Amino acid sequence: TSSALASVFAGVGRTYLNKYYLGVEANSYFPSHRANWDDRPGVTNIGQFFSDQFLVQNYVNLDLLPGYRINPEVLIYGRVGLSFSNIYFNQNPNAALNLPTFSNNTTSTGGRLGCGLAYQLTDHVGAGVDYYYSYNPTSSNYSNSENTMIQLTSHMNYVGFSLFYTV
Repeated sequence: TSSALASVFAGVGRTYLNKYYLGVEANSYFPSHRANWDDRPGVTNIGQFFSDQFLVQNYVNLDLLPGYRINPEVLIYGRVGLSFSNIYFNQNPNAALNLPTFSNNTTSTGGRLGCGLAYQLTDHVGAGVDYYYSYNPTSSNYSNSENTMIQLTSHMNYVGFSLFYTV
């Protein structure tokens, strides 16, 4: 699904030889992103229907930002990092089935790749655009009552615009 996200981030960086940049950043994106699948047919009995919800709540990312200064005001950079998330899976039977609700909560460490452009507006204020692709490995959710395993993989594309303050 598509949704709006916000970000809080802090980082440090340094320019070397007036053109090469290296930075590190810690950030978090919120709210979480979710996917719902209503009226999913059962696997062993297609007359049973379930409502499934898959939720990825990102709690912290750690990124390395290698970059190049085109001029003193403009920086282009790459982004490579790790994403730490909570992954929730919930399954409810839709009809009056004599089946229990199933839920599972796991943590996941995924990867992030991206790029960005930052422009220094004043001595302390800048603006930027950032793109990244985030991937969480497959999460396996096993329900004993239905003898069923559901495997889910989360991918996310993000484009963000930011204003930032530097010291």
